[in-house]
Amino acid sequence: MTHPKPGSGLEFKHRHASIQDLTPSWVRRALVLCIALCASVALAQEFPAKPLRLVIGYAAGGPTDVIGRLLAQDMAAFLGQPVVVENKTGANGLIGTLEVKKSPPDGYSLLVTTLSHNVNAILMADKKPYDPLKDFTPVSLVAFLPMVMVTRGDAPFNSVQEVVAAAKAKPGEVSYASAGNGGSAHLAGALLATLTKTKMTHVPFRGNAPALTEVMAGRVSFMFYPMIGIAEQVRERRLKALAVTTEKRHPDYPGVPTTAEAGLAGFEE
Repeated sequence: MTHPKPGSGLEFKHRHASIQDLTPSWVRRALVLCIALCASVALAQEFPAKPLRLVIGYAAGGPTDVIGRLLAQDMAAFLGQPVVVENKTGANGLIGTLEVKKSPPDGYSLLVTTLSHNVNAILMADKKPYDPLKDFTPVSLVAFLPMVMVTRGDAPFNSVQEVVAAAKAKPGEVSYASAGNGGSAHLAGALLATLTKTKMTHVPFRGNAPALTEVMAGRVSFMFYPMIGIAEQVRERRLKALAVTTEKRHPDYPGVPTTAEAGLAGFEE
């Protein structure tokens, strides 16, 4: 996303993409849209005439950060200007979002964000800090990431049902981590608790990476993690995958049931 308002006359068609689609050719296609948009608002100069910055509202090492840095690398090569990545963490991406909102509307400040961009504005409707449509111009949907429910490798839980049973036996003692209030991991955990009529404790962090660290350390019971970069940790049993939020079993986790198979029909929607 970039700060300048719509009005270039350009029309963008988004398509959902799995992380396997995040190839250099797909990235370049997304960048062509970005370049066209930014060029339309450049003021009497060839764009880009100086380095760009790519703001990420989450901690380094998490899914959004990984995708953002892939984009920054290809953007720099394509545009011929440095693309500086800045992690402005906190409040489920809100800190980074407001950082870009207050920047000059010249196309040089870009935001890599998640569904929290819209959710934050809904959750804070009474004191809405920004309008996701009026204050920002969408450039492209980069990736569509399903999630995998994970716990530490030696956790006592071996299935979603066992997590639910523990939550029913001791309300509030089972906890789940997230990248912040209103993010996909928070919403997924809250949905699990709602569907199973259990009470679980939400523990928000400044990004998925620090949240996952606490799950691996056993200080938080489990989390729903966006499906990128953890398959190896599951194979090496540092993490245990309990379910995937895909319609069918995922090839990276062939032995892991879907949420529907785990008794949560419609959860993936």
